[in-house]
Amino acid sequence: MSEHDEFKKHLLNTSWRIYKTVEVMGTQGPVKLDIRMPPYDVLKGLLSKAKDLKERKDAGDADAMSFIEDVIATTVWRPGAVRPLFVAEEVRTWPYASAVQADCLAAINVAQGLESAKGNSAATPASP
Repeated sequence: MSEHDEFKKHLLNTSWRIYKTVEVMGTQGPVKLDIRMPPYDVLKGLLSKAKDLKERKDAGDADAMSFIEDVIATTVWRPGAVRPLFVAEEVRTWPYASAVQADCLAAINVAQGLESAKGNSAATPASP
């Protein structure tokens, strides 16, 4: 593998960016969780599902909560983990889902992502 390919592999296989770390209560006290920003291919899937839900809702056959459950399941991670903490079905019964909902939806905010890409985000370090 060339040096270029090796370099690119390290970039492509890095962890999803952390949007925010939150603290919620577990049965044994406070727990920190990472809200992560999904890469574009995952974001594209979520937004496609949102479009499908809107079309079904317009036809009278959709549950908007299922999109929110998918977003929460996609973006909530245990710190240092290699995959999201929940699946959508588990989010339905998680007492703190509503507490993290706004941050999870903000983590997939397309407009915010575009601003970050343009360098208008505090989370994006400036070039030296």
